[in-house]
Amino acid sequence: SSTVAARATALVKRALRRWLYWPDGDMRWALTAAARVTEAIRVGDAPAWVITSSPPESAHLAGAIIKRKTGVPWLAELRDGWVVDPLRVELRRSRVRRLIERRLARRLLAGVDHLVAVSTSIAEELASLAPASPVSVIGHFAERTDAVEVLDGAGPHLVHTGQFSLSHPDRRLVVVLDAYQTTLATHPTAVLHLVGRLTPEETRLIHQHPVGNRVQLYGVRSYEESRAYQRAADGLLLFQPDTAALPGKLAEYLLCNAPILTVGGGRWLTRLEGIPHWPLEQLTQALAAGLRQPTDAYSEALDRYESLLSDAGIAQRRRS
Repeated sequence: SSTVAARATALVKRALRRWLYWPDGDMRWALTAAARVTEAIRVGDAPAWVITSSPPESAHLAGAIIKRKTGVPWLAELRDGWVVDPLRVELRRSRVRRLIERRLARRLLAGVDHLVAVSTSIAEELASLAPASPVSVIGHFAERTDAVEVLDGAGPHLVHTGQFSLSHPDRRLVVVLDAYQTTLATHPTAVLHLVGRLTPEETRLIHQHPVGNRVQLYGVRSYEESRAYQRAADGLLLFQPDTAALPGKLAEYLLCNAPILTVGGGRWLTRLEGIPHWPLEQLTQALAAGLRQPTDAYSEALDRYESLLSDAGIAQRRRS
């Protein structure tokens, strides 16, 4: 059928973009953005800084081009690893691709004036990719919100916001569903709420899983709505495969009162030291601990960015 043909064509195009566009399939967007920003700088006032953030890594391609053509100081922020523990499928599957892209990353970041990493592990990678550039570590942060959704049923209501395999190929939804099934043995009225985009395969998995009829699906919601579901939760699910990177949604969860319930194991769990959290299977203990005091990293992170950009700008002017 035409639908099957269109889907097959889309899959082929996606695969080709992965292997033909470097560093990633957003390269064409990056080139267009770089051209438009460069032209705007030439006809108007130059900004104090150009800031790029990844993923996608092609954003730094735009930053490198703008810096080269205009001379405006450039800050690059990495919120995920690039070549070490990469998220992109083509990098995870091919050692040759990783070797080549490491050289590409070094070339793109050669002209950067300052680097920001959201964790020490990413900072270590950046130090190897751009050894001549200073690196600052500023963790994930989120702005406070007062919005709250109403969740039906007795609960406890367990909420996960965000994607699974679409954000990391090893984030397998079945791991969460199996952990939830175990939890139902002690909390038979618990409801699992999944807010975010799922793949067709993940949706089918839910319908076929023994606990599928207990899972509430909300699909893609606005950022404000997702935050509202977090604030309504009795427990917030934090799921990650064995990686050193913490999920970015942790900063959002820390602004809520509900306990943080982890699914999965590995290196990232060691980085939760000092943050109260429990495995999902220990839901009884988590609920007994009571509500958490929200932790707000928003103001501190903005202050650090302001100080960083100001100090780096002064140093840049002195060098020039």
